[in-house]
Amino acid sequence: ILLVEDNEINRFVARAMIEAEGHRLTEAVNGQAGVAQAQAQAFDVILMDISMPVMDGQEAKRRIRAGKGASADVPIVAVTAHALPDEITRFYEAGMPRRLSKPIDRRKLIDLLNELAGGPAPAAPEPKVEAPGLLDTALLNELANTLGAAEFDQLVEMCLAELDSEIAALAASAPADPDLGCAAHKCAGSCGSFGLAALRTALGEI
Repeated sequence: ILLVEDNEINRFVARAMIEAEGHRLTEAVNGQAGVAQAQAQAFDVILMDISMPVMDGQEAKRRIRAGKGASADVPIVAVTAHALPDEITRFYEAGMPRRLSKPIDRRKLIDLLNELAGGPAPAAPEPKVEAPGLLDTALLNELANTLGAAEFDQLVEMCLAELDSEIAALAASAPADPDLGCAAHKCAGSCGSFGLAALRTALGEI
């Protein structure tokens, strides 16, 4: 599996889930790096984040398909926090009919990989929006069980260190700062992977 994702915490969590199921994972930190990996190596599936610096996921998908490299024809799954109907439609139109929502749910990830091993393509998903609580305790418990105590503690340290820095930078930014949206998006991704549901939603609104 090739995972194309710019957020280190998201990669950490996804790797733990994927390797726990016995799969082999290669990481790329942005769309451009993902294109290079996909051209050089044959993967069974590519998990493609949509919003990334350097090159976004939709452009990376187009270049992978056009480049005729080793993974030009493998399934590419959109991985995104976006869930609005028009955005989902764009993924379908871009040739990514399968989608994983962030934060990634382990059961849904397993079901998707099983489907790609031979099941039928899914129908267009119906977006489901629920009011977030302060913490997603189910996600935190699942992470703890998946990672084990030592790796879970490592993830806690990574998340807190990153969020301390990023929240301070956001607080110091002017509302009209053109980089504010990108900074909030990056921070929201980390919050989502670590179960900080209400903070993720607030950052998403920014």
